[in-house]
Amino acid sequence: MLRVDKGLAHLAQEYKSDPLNVFPRPDVQVLLRRLMVADARGHTVVVCLEPGKAWSLGRHGACLGDELELEGEIFDTLEAALWACFRVRWRALTGAECPVE
Repeated sequence: MLRVDKGLAHLAQEYKSDPLNVFPRPDVQVLLRRLMVADARGHTVVVCLEPGKAWSLGRHGACLGDELELEGEIFDTLEAALWACFRVRWRALTGAECPVE
């Protein structure tokens, strides 16, 4: 299994440059799968508040069926919301901030 750490900063930077790329390089795909593999409980997701205009981050509840809890920040682009979600998941997986701002 891929060990996610600051040595993968170049992959994080590549994702940040084009988070909407549906066919990223295989090593970026592996990183994304590693960040996404988790039980949905407590997991951070991107939530569309207004199609094409506003997104936020949300967190699944601890139990199946719990309401999604919205975070406070609102993003005006899907790309910004995806990058924020990536950074939250990186921190959750590694215990450290993502090395790419």
